[in-house]
Amino acid sequence: MRKVVTGAVVFGAAEIAAALAPDYPVFLALLVPTGFALMTTNAAVSGYVQVEVDEAMRGRVMAVYTVIATGGTPIGGPVIGWVSQHAGVRWGLGVGASVSIAAWLARRLAQTPGDPALVTEPVHEPAPPPHCRRRWNRCLINWRAPRSGRGRMRTG
Repeated sequence: MRKVVTGAVVFGAAEIAAALAPDYPVFLALLVPTGFALMTTNAAVSGYVQVEVDEAMRGRVMAVYTVIATGGTPIGGPVIGWVSQHAGVRWGLGVGASVSIAAWLARRLAQTPGDPALVTEPVHEPAPPPHCRRRWNRCLINWRAPRSGRGRMRTG
């Protein structure tokens, strides 16, 4: 979750910097970190959703996630287009950046002391069972890290 939040903040900051760029070459240079942050955030969100959702519900949740992710464009696109048309392109970029920063701020205000995003110690994946170490290729596919304190092997 920390990568998602960090990516959103970096994306918002890079987009604000691009909106305030003094000339075209600087603007183009600032689009590189903006795009990198956007792709990092998208990959982190997709990975987070796929890993945290129970296997039986994963397809349904990913379908809803995809609808929400692609369904925001028909709503947000015209709004940003209207702002850009009436106030200028820099304001359009700034409004888009403010959405990322507002989402980060809402997340920070909603955090509780036991929130996993605040945990600073690294999470170590458990080693596969001893019988899997010999047949690593087959067991690597079938081994699933313990969830909720219990390990399990898939058969088949």
